[in-house]
Amino acid sequence: MAVTRFYTSNRIYNALLSMHEFDSALREAFENGIHNGDDSVVFVERDAQGVIRPCAPNKILITSTHTIRPHSRFLPVGFQTKARTHIQSITAEIDRILNEASNGNFTQPFLMDVETVYHLVDLINSTFEYEDRHENKGLEWDYVTFKAILRRLQANILNQDLQGKIYCYAQINRNLSRKKNNGLTFSDAPDDGNTDRRIARSVANETAV
Repeated sequence: MAVTRFYTSNRIYNALLSMHEFDSALREAFENGIHNGDDSVVFVERDAQGVIRPCAPNKILITSTHTIRPHSRFLPVGFQTKARTHIQSITAEIDRILNEASNGNFTQPFLMDVETVYHLVDLINSTFEYEDRHENKGLEWDYVTFKAILRRLQANILNQDLQGKIYCYAQINRNLSRKKNNGLTFSDAPDDGNTDRRIARSVANETAV
């Protein structure tokens, strides 16, 4: 395997990746008993409206699973933004919301109403496009599931001051190439591992994005 190359489509790659993550998390859960304080594992499903509800494991397609692990990230990867003239008003609205919520201070995470975060996710997704010329067909961001994950995590918040809230950590004036490894793969780490992730994890005891 060390010298084997496997060529496939983005859709199949993501399906295999999801299966691997699910299998690894499931094995870890059974070995450590980290769910529900015992050896059980929680299965939930999202309906057409994006609402999370418990379900039986036999209802789940492994290739359609999303594994939620502590401090894991769910990022849109490989996206291309639409022409600036088409999204200028949308990005201006995103900037307005973030500036208002943070009071213009982006050095530390700030709290936002969860419904406002859902609205931001919708706005951000509306600026993306996936076409053959961008080499990103099959990499579409599942933003509906992303919001469903936030809804699921919100349901477990015990701190009344954080109920209905989500921490947001935004950075500006970043310059990140769309591709890495000499243009062979898409960039998948918009944050700085030494600084950004440490700050995000410091507030991720209850809820963070």
